[in-house]
Amino acid sequence: MESLPVENRDHVNLDEKDKRVSSTSNESEKKKRVFFETKSLAEVYAKQGHISMALEIYKRIQKRNPSDYQIEKRVSELEGRLSTKRGIKSKEQDE
Repeated sequence: MESLPVENRDHVNLDEKDKRVSSTSNESEKKKRVFFETKSLAEVYAKQGHISMALEIYKRIQKRNPSDYQIEKRVSELEGRLSTKRGIKSKEQDE
């Protein structure tokens, strides 16, 4: 059995390694999109005026805890704030 020269074997191994790294990179990119979904973080976003981000987090939490009344109440409050905020922007655009 004839072996490949060392540089060719390394090249083959590097190609295989690149494929593994590439697939790992795709997985890590997906993981980067996942963020902490806690009430605390949602409240930080809400206090900073990022209502849609806060609402998104609360809705994700609500999916995991559909019977939690406090989360349901907060989602309603944030939806109200968001619709009011959008209503104000619409009025400003009309003027």
